[in-house]
Amino acid sequence: MTVELTKMGSDIEELGLNHRFRGWVDTKKDGKVFVEISVMQVHKHHSPIILEQFNEGDWVFYFTFMFREKFERDSVDRKYFMKIRDFMGKATKDNITNTLSELLDTEITEMLLV
Repeated sequence: MTVELTKMGSDIEELGLNHRFRGWVDTKKDGKVFVEISVMQVHKHHSPIILEQFNEGDWVFYFTFMFREKFERDSVDRKYFMKIRDFMGKATKDNITNTLSELLDTEITEMLLV
């Protein structure tokens, strides 16, 4: 499945990504899930936890938001919040596509940023 996400920030030409992008992804179990992904470059002023995982100058991605279209109890969708709260990875289209596929238990073959 191809997923189209909307660019919300500045383009990062060297990665073929954008600083922030978001959109709805169809899943097998939970219907539509909204995702927002942010990309940042690691620098010496980041927390020691981030600097232990990544080198200065690395581009990393993290999930800003992820929630089901239909959830009823809280303003925070705990099912997805717990999955994404501590997650960060190296920012490449393949890494982001594979991570989304795994987290959402759906087969995403391509991610388009529009």
